[in-house]
Amino acid sequence: MKTSVNTRNGEPKTEENEFEWVRKYHRGRNNRCIEAEIMDWSDDVAYAVHDVDDFYRAGLIPLDRLRNQADFEVDRFCRYAAPRLDQNTDDVNELLRSVVAASPIIEPYIGTNEQRQQLRTFTAELISKYVTAVDIANDPGEYPLLKIPPYLRAQVDVLKELTWFYVIDNRSIKTQQHGQRMVVKNLFTIYLNAGASENFEVRGILPESQKEQLRRADAKEEQVRIVADLISSMTEQQLMMTHRKLTGIALGSITDLI
Repeated sequence: MKTSVNTRNGEPKTEENEFEWVRKYHRGRNNRCIEAEIMDWSDDVAYAVHDVDDFYRAGLIPLDRLRNQADFEVDRFCRYAAPRLDQNTDDVNELLRSVVAASPIIEPYIGTNEQRQQLRTFTAELISKYVTAVDIANDPGEYPLLKIPPYLRAQVDVLKELTWFYVIDNRSIKTQQHGQRMVVKNLFTIYLNAGASENFEVRGILPESQKEQLRRADAKEEQVRIVADLISSMTEQQLMMTHRKLTGIALGSITDLI
């Protein structure tokens, strides 16, 4: 599909023509189609359940302690999640208990065969419950078209809050993410300036294919897109090594492949 670059109010709008074409004949343009609703619910369920699974295995989400209502971890989590879910702490506590009470997880993850089997069974049962309990509206004019029992939606929201509390809002992760954003921003600026430079030495830091594309690009939006595509094509290791070399933090060797 051809990429278009339009502008509105001075801001670049990429793929706007294609988006408008897809939405053109959609009934009720401000509402999602049933396919989009199913996809959103599927994503919510998959990420909510599997993220908790993954981060329990990694030692970040203490599922074993959250089963114990007397543990201070329960109170700590409920106080965090209550305002985010617009609920009181007792309601969040009840929702959490409705999810983890049936969990066979009673100790930190160490990777035994029994633990892995119990965890697979637990997550499979959760996903099955969330998938099979939904229904589709009889009236095509009704919104939303996908009918999700409110208590199941609330349970999934609580599962997502576990990942937010123990992982996303974790200070060490936020520190790391801040550094990663700085690396991407710096590298983007360096490459964009190199593409606009007439200095052969400066332009020489660009990969040959992007150098040619930037030479042919007329609009600023095209140049930005080319540099963004270049950076997004890098692995994290390539990104960090390239940034260290270009900023002089660690020059490495001329035989390093970047």
